[in-house]
Amino acid sequence: MMELMLIMRSWRLFLKRCRGEFFMFYSEKPIISKNEDLLGRKKAVSDLAKEIEHYKNKDSLTIGIVGKWGSGKTSFINMVLESFKGNNNYIVIKFNPWNISSRKQLISDFFLQLSNNIKKENESNEIIGTIGKSLGTLSKFFKPLGLIPPLSLLGTIGDITEKASGFINEYLEAEKEDLETLKSNINQELEDLDKKILIVIDDIDRLCDEEIREMFQLVKSIADFKNTIYILSYDREIVTKALDKSQQDRGEEYLEKIVQVPLVLPYISKSDLDKIFINRLNTSIDIPDEEYDNEYFSKIYYNGLAESFENLRDIERYMNVFNLGINLAIEELNINDYIVLTLIKVFEPNLYEYIKNNKDYFSGT
Repeated sequence: MMELMLIMRSWRLFLKRCRGEFFMFYSEKPIISKNEDLLGRKKAVSDLAKEIEHYKNKDSLTIGIVGKWGSGKTSFINMVLESFKGNNNYIVIKFNPWNISSRKQLISDFFLQLSNNIKKENESNEIIGTIGKSLGTLSKFFKPLGLIPPLSLLGTIGDITEKASGFINEYLEAEKEDLETLKSNINQELEDLDKKILIVIDDIDRLCDEEIREMFQLVKSIADFKNTIYILSYDREIVTKALDKSQQDRGEEYLEKIVQVPLVLPYISKSDLDKIFINRLNTSIDIPDEEYDNEYFSKIYYNGLAESFENLRDIERYMNVFNLGINLAIEELNINDYIVLTLIKVFEPNLYEYIKNNKDYFSGT
């Protein structure tokens, strides 16, 4: 209790700012550097980066970053990738299937992005150029004819035939080689490359079930190339349920065959979340001690408020709404009431609307 009271006595900063010029909002974007880490994950990040660097086998390796939505999977991956900046032994490629507009394009666009990124790495390197070209051919192999642009987008009648014909010829060129031959050629080219390809596939758990199955099939049997290391991020429960539908309810076993190194993100302790929340409040409000009831805050926080925050994203959502209205709240409301009302507004919007529409019942009048 004494520690909490001391923390509360430091709430002086925001009122000066709030009555002045600016608010502090949180973008909910993933962090990109270990210097921004608030959850004590630096050691786990460093350990994983070292293990990747020590992996010298040419066979494909798949690492899973496992955690619930809002648990910081993307932030964790970003911190791992920070260790490989400027490391010429690795080519880092990030692929987010969530950005693909059509399921039919998923695999094709994956290979196309690999091709483009690898070719950009060193255009003068003959091996890299060959790998990029081969991956481009593989992309064409999976490009469905159904994606020929509509006639309305092709221009005048004179160039419809030319453009459609070019597309079909491109497809047929890829069809001259079977999939296994293409894969064999790419494997040989990658084996001759003195670099590892580090491929990140993020937000797999945001895809629909069929797309989830496609992504894991891609990693397991289509794109399991030499000298490639995959880092996949996903929620195990969501992915397992999606895989169950095609694996006779044995999705978890199937997942274990694909992901050789599953890393469940370190648990965010409740005490860590409490400290982060208090620190965020420290930067957002400043009121005189006589206007603030420390005992009341402790009671409402530890007997209800704290349970609403399950991850950092919840805290950021709360603080954004809190900061938006704090200027008026400081002048018009008891700050303790405002803290609780903001909680209801963010996590129980229907109840908040009821209170707002029936304020006489709650204001003592």
